[in-house]
Amino acid sequence: MSDLFVKEENRCLLRSPRLSSQMDVDEKFHQGSHVSTTPYSRPGQNSFVQNPEWRQHNENHLKRVLTKEKAAKDGEEALKALLNAMKAHLLLNPSYTVLSRKKTFKVLVGFLGITGAGKTTLINALIGYRNLLPSSAERACTAVVVEIAYNPSNDSDAVFRSDIVYITRDEWRDELERFFEDLEAPVARDDDQDEESDIERRERIKETFDKLKCVYPHIKSMDKLRSSSVEKLLLDPAVCNLLGTVVKVKCATKMQFSKMIKSHIDSGDSDGTSAQWPLVKLVRVFVKSEFLENGIILVDLPGNLDNNSARSAIAEHYQKELSVTCILAEAKRGISEKNAHDLLEKVTKRNLQLDGLYNAESLCFVLSQTDREFDIIEYLNSHPALKEHCAADHQKVLDLVISLKNRLKEEGAAKLVDSTNRKRVREFSTRSKDLKAQLGIASNALPPPGRNVKRSASDIDSASNVIQATAEQMASRNELAEVQKLLNDARKAYHEGAEELASLGRRVSHIRKALFHARSRIRVACIQNRNKAATTAIRRDYNETLTEMGRESSGPLEVFCVAATVHLQYLRMEPSFVHPGFPHRPDTQIGRLRDWLVSTTFPTRESYAQAFLEDVEATLDSMMPWIEDKYADHKMPVDIREQWEPQMDRELNELQNQFSQLKLRASGGFKQLVRTGLYPKMPEAEQDAVSRAKDVVEGWAKGLHWSTHRSINRNHGDWKDSRRRDHKWNGLLVHELTTPLVSSWDKTFTRTFPTERDAYVVDGQKLIADFADKVSDANFCPDVANGLAVLKDHIMRTQTLLKSQTTNTFEGVTKAIRKAHKTATPALKQFLIPIYDKCASEGGAGHYARNKALHKNTMRNRGLQMYQTGTLAIRSALDNMLESLSPSFDGIHKAILDQIREDIQLFFEQNSTNGSRRSARRVESPSKIKLQEDLLVIIDNLAQAWKSEVNTQPKQEIDDEDDEETTFDDAEFFVVDNNDEQDEDYEYKSDQD
Repeated sequence: MSDLFVKEENRCLLRSPRLSSQMDVDEKFHQGSHVSTTPYSRPGQNSFVQNPEWRQHNENHLKRVLTKEKAAKDGEEALKALLNAMKAHLLLNPSYTVLSRKKTFKVLVGFLGITGAGKTTLINALIGYRNLLPSSAERACTAVVVEIAYNPSNDSDAVFRSDIVYITRDEWRDELERFFEDLEAPVARDDDQDEESDIERRERIKETFDKLKCVYPHIKSMDKLRSSSVEKLLLDPAVCNLLGTVVKVKCATKMQFSKMIKSHIDSGDSDGTSAQWPLVKLVRVFVKSEFLENGIILVDLPGNLDNNSARSAIAEHYQKELSVTCILAEAKRGISEKNAHDLLEKVTKRNLQLDGLYNAESLCFVLSQTDREFDIIEYLNSHPALKEHCAADHQKVLDLVISLKNRLKEEGAAKLVDSTNRKRVREFSTRSKDLKAQLGIASNALPPPGRNVKRSASDIDSASNVIQATAEQMASRNELAEVQKLLNDARKAYHEGAEELASLGRRVSHIRKALFHARSRIRVACIQNRNKAATTAIRRDYNETLTEMGRESSGPLEVFCVAATVHLQYLRMEPSFVHPGFPHRPDTQIGRLRDWLVSTTFPTRESYAQAFLEDVEATLDSMMPWIEDKYADHKMPVDIREQWEPQMDRELNELQNQFSQLKLRASGGFKQLVRTGLYPKMPEAEQDAVSRAKDVVEGWAKGLHWSTHRSINRNHGDWKDSRRRDHKWNGLLVHELTTPLVSSWDKTFTRTFPTERDAYVVDGQKLIADFADKVSDANFCPDVANGLAVLKDHIMRTQTLLKSQTTNTFEGVTKAIRKAHKTATPALKQFLIPIYDKCASEGGAGHYARNKALHKNTMRNRGLQMYQTGTLAIRSALDNMLESLSPSFDGIHKAILDQIREDIQLFFEQNSTNGSRRSARRVESPSKIKLQEDLLVIIDNLAQAWKSEVNTQPKQEIDDEDDEETTFDDAEFFVVDNNDEQDEDYEYKSDQD
């Protein structure tokens, strides 16, 4: 096999002619994971698939995303098939590079809220599995961070999987050592008019002891624990073998799986058995759910449950990585304009603002447990307009209650009559049987129950075989005739009474249904009114915050008023089930929340699929001429190549220089934006924060027991106290520093940075287009005009590479920006550690007053220095990010230049009179022909797949929304047109009428 053939076959590189001109400016990027949904432009016209389905500008966003994702999967499979086909031929192919650039979509959706807000129940409802994750209506349940993702496994024994991540030995040692320090410390008292003992210490001991009893069930008392030690507890075989490990759990059924993971998640009573949740810091759950199939990962973040440092660190890490944040609050709190701003904790809200995630695309509020009982009468009295709206139904309820009472009374009387009639029938029937036995008359001669059959005296005579009767027999005969008549009358009365009782039962049932529906209409009106008021208040606070940031809303903030428990009830109950406050399942708003969460993924999923599809298309188009064996008939002579190739090299060097200049301009522009738009604001922000810091530290001590104050100092400013209040002293101080910076920060990084990034892409694409025009001038050698058209097309394709590489680079830039502002909190904490330690060690008379004074004096005397430490940390992180831009741009440019060099080299190799400068032979081998045939089949199959339409209908699941609505219409429960004379009163009429 000649060198030419080896080179030719190993590169697979003669590319199809595709004429293209400079494209219009690419659509704008959106910062972060949200990118433009404008349909993409095609770089060329002569693709191996003309107008594939994924290039159609479908208005249905869901269909557009699903179509591209399906096409991307088809393209991925095609590339893998190509690689397998070419392995036998020792081919090296750009397919590897393309596959390595394919990005897997993943979006973290976090649920934040206080303990008991219903986060776990909501997640169970979203994924459609009742009681998969342990939850409780009576107590806080989830103690660890739980990540819920899609399970791609097809193993029938692993339908449900989880990874249990345990804390390390050092992390458990730290908690044990803190416990024994508390246990052995002398009981401290403060004599500042407060004779109470150290409440926080006592609660810490109790809380940790409860956890230790879960882990070590043999420890039943505090005395038993005192006799142990840190080392002994660490060496316990049941514990030491778990610390620092990841245990994998898999089950075939939900019930079995839920039972197995309960002890790792649920902080409830362990019933004397071992529970491992205190040793667990993270549980990853994998389930089959269409909702999760496209990359959504739900994160259940526990509320303010305990102070374990490992679990707190994991929760903090996840909060930093969230793409979408769902803030949960209980609806029973009664959200209004007065307290709406309290739903989102100050530090969390500030982080969202500085992360560029305080927007309607990345944030939503969820009012949970809207189905919980509340005082309807009190609510109506406090809302006069609503009360008037419900007046008719309220009156109907009163009337129905009276009617029901009367009907029940009638029904009770009818039941007594029915009982009497039954008794009389039974008595007469017994006497009739006795008399017939005396007279020798068969029992079956009696008419069956319920039939009014008269018997004559001749019948009785006949039954007695007309034997001459004695006087006693004659008396019995007469008595039998009388009893038979009474029995017939009793049976008739019983039948009539039973019909009346049944009629009354139907009337009572209908009245009960009407009463249920009237009350339900009132309840629905109250729930909807409460939801509307809460939604309005939350949105008003959101818009006010945007105004403070100097931004306008891009759309209304989504507020979901959900009833997760009711949603799950609808999944398991009979189709006839109707909840009084939610007449049909969509009213629970679980489906609406699920649809919104899925819609937030569309832009990023589309951009990932689009980028990969462009790569696949370019790769396959480049291979088609080689596969189809299409070579140009005309070649350039060697002397022309010798003149032209150096000229190409010079042009490429010039492009490299132009990219270098573009890099300098772009990186300098970004630095200028930060150093003029943000840094000058920092000194003023420091001064402003110092002026408010004294009030902040004074606020720390308000309503705070001295022992809680000491505990927070002991833990360097971060602590959850015995009342489950979360204290973030360092974060609150940083909040004052960043308040004056929010507007400038948002303008610089959320609005101006994307504009500069887009300008960089446009400039880079223009350089590529100008270079393509220069090097594809057919006048130099008209014989290879077709080859030049191919070369230009492939050079123009690097515009897409520039765009995708820039997107990847700025995803990293966004992460760096989000980390930068968070460096202030640890910087301030480090600055204040000596102060915290001094306060934690204080004791004796007046120590609480001294500690409070020390905090105030620190802010007064060293506050500016403290805040300068914070801004220095922020600036240092931002400077590092800005300095990284230049090498990042170099990497982008290198990828483009390498691709163009390869394209130019291939152009010369395939369009010269001799494929190399040493040989003019063209070698045809059977292996090449076989490879060409195999690859063509794969590509043809992909072409057919790309022409097919995607099905946008959701998979049929047990929790698909039912479009049939259930209403509270009285007409459904009253028989208005009834021909039964006995039931004419089924049409409801008030007893007042």
